Amino acid sequence: PDNATAHLNLGIGLDAIGNADEAKESFERALALDPADIYANYTLGRQLFARGLLAEAEPLLMRAIEGNPDFVDARVVLSGLLESRGRVDEAASELEKVLQIQPGYFGALCNYADVLVKLQRTTDAVSALRRALAMEPLNFNVNFKLGMLLVQQDKARDAEGYFQQAL
Repeated sequence: PDNATAHLNLGIGLDAIGNADEAKESFERALALDPADIYANYTLGRQLFARGLLAEAEPLLMRAIEGNPDFVDARVVLSGLLESRGRVDEAASELEKVLQIQPGYFGALCNYADVLVKLQRTTDAVSALRRALAMEPLNFNVNFKLGMLLVQQDKARDAEGYFQQAL
């Protein structure tokens, strides 16, 4: 009963089978036993974020990152949380850190492009999407988003190929 790792693993298993409430209890027990455990902080923070409990999730994700600054998954979740709270500049900064650590993180590149659009940094968003396409050239969403951004930049001819690829 006093093994934080066992409670963390139980919580992960419970969460995987859709028992979110019991998973939350296991994550909380793991943190009560080991408040510095980066994975317990991350998993509970991620779960609370998914439930829309942003104020409760943020400090947990921050502790996970403080424990391991290279914890890219925690940074990605934190960026989504920051974006949800209207702190789009901070969300972009977190994603930039992720991409410095792991430049080939496809999902982070896609999220980064979306955040850049919100910041009206369209040229940078186009660049991020092109980097993502280099990894997954047949990805519908990336081709479509890139085509749409190019149309908005009055580059319809350039956009046509991306729309064709999306189709």
